[in-house]
Amino acid sequence: MNVPSAPSASYSTINCGVTSGTVTVTNPTIGVSFSFDGGNTFQDAATSSAFNTGTSHQVIVKDKTSLCVSSATTATIPNALSVPSAPSVSYSAITCGVTTGTITVTNPTIGVSFSFNGGNTFQDAATSSAFNTGTSHQVVVKDKTSLCVSSATTATIPNALSVPSAPQFTITPPTCAAPTGTITINSPSSGVTYDFGDGNGFRQSNIKSGLGTGVYALFVKDLNSGCISPQSTATISAPNVAAPTFSALPAPSTINCPATPSFTTPTAQDFYGIALTPTSTDKTTAGSCAGNYSVTRTWSATDGCGKISMTSQTITVIDNSKPTIAPL
Repeated sequence: MNVPSAPSASYSTINCGVTSGTVTVTNPTIGVSFSFDGGNTFQDAATSSAFNTGTSHQVIVKDKTSLCVSSATTATIPNALSVPSAPSVSYSAITCGVTTGTITVTNPTIGVSFSFNGGNTFQDAATSSAFNTGTSHQVVVKDKTSLCVSSATTATIPNALSVPSAPQFTITPPTCAAPTGTITINSPSSGVTYDFGDGNGFRQSNIKSGLGTGVYALFVKDLNSGCISPQSTATISAPNVAAPTFSALPAPSTINCPATPSFTTPTAQDFYGIALTPTSTDKTTAGSCAGNYSVTRTWSATDGCGKISMTSQTITVIDNSKPTIAPL
């Protein structure tokens, strides 16, 4: 009676992520039926599927005429390929002024290579840097032995922190009447606090008065991000004002005795137009004879900064009268 030879079998290729396989009898295939469970059941198809990876099965064939059964061939489905789990990732902290970030795969890290662009390229380092803030990246890992690739983890670099621009400001300088200055920060004007470099830190008001002469470092701080702007520098200088001014006085003049000098009183004001009260002193200079002399009146005015101006007027008295002789 015809007894079939032990069957030859092939196996389906086990790919990444596949957990079952197929066994196919390649010889003999004519005039026989097939069993993949050691002869418990037979079928006409030479292929059977859905065998778990890593399992063994007794394959025999049976002659359809003689009903004789072959010896068994052990068919072992290869083990499933190792597929890494989706990676866990961490991000570098985004600090003020930083516009790029770093992604690090924290698990798995052994026996795998790393891709931060969805599998287009792989590297041995678990960290990749220079990603723009606010961008997302597909991170996968690949088993170095099986070459199987994990599913992707989306890694999103946090948005950049808001950093205010350097403050724009105006200065109200000191005057002679008000010896301290004021700084007003005009921009940025909302969502920030202000530091005027006076040693008192940040505060809500954008105006600081009572500042003496000096150089002040100005900053603003974002209320949400806590980031501090670049520095602006404000300089408050002592008042640099011109000395007081007088109204015009008459030009030097000459009068005849017995007339006496009569002077014009000038008006005076400081740099800011504030009226000042001038004071005066007289200097008399004798002439060549008893009736001849000159008087110079000098006016002075002092402003609130201590600056002094002077102006003067000179009147000369001459004796043009002839002497008279009493009758004899």
